[in-house]
Formats: sequence, structure tokens, C-alpha cells
Amino acid sequence: FYTVCCILLAALKVVASGEMLTGSLKLHPVDLLGHMAPLALVQCIVISFFTGEVASIASRWEKELDPFVNIYPFLVVVG
Repeated sequence: FYTVCCILLAALKVVASGEMLTGSLKLHPVDLLGHMAPLALVQCIVISFFTGEVASIASRWEKELDPFVNIYPFLVVVG
């Protein structure tokens, strides 16, 4: 189910970005990225709550992911 939703959202994003780049707006690609990136962030956060990823991270935080317990996951994220 999630895969189908992701495919539909990706197709919608392609159509919308194509329209914004070549349609009446004719946005610069950097402007388009500035408009689309926050929406993608919100979508990722909402999907992560629905799939239980946030609850999984919260339950593993004190034992595995806390930077004071194990520095390696922190270094992977901060990079």
C-alpha cells in the first residue's frame, strides 16, 4: 500500500514540477527546489509517523542511539 502511495506522489511531483518549470510560472530550478523541498519534508515526517519509524527510534534511543551511549549513529547523521 505504501509503495503505491509513494509512486502516485512521485508521479504527481513530476507533473507538478514540469508544469512549474515550463508552464505560465516558468520558475528557475532553484526556486522550484525551494518550493518543493519543504513539502517533501512534511510528507516524509507524516509517513514516518504512520509507519511507526518515529516510535521505533524513540524506543531505541536510550539503549542504542543516544550520543552519550554510542557516538557512531550520531556521527552518521551529522556526517
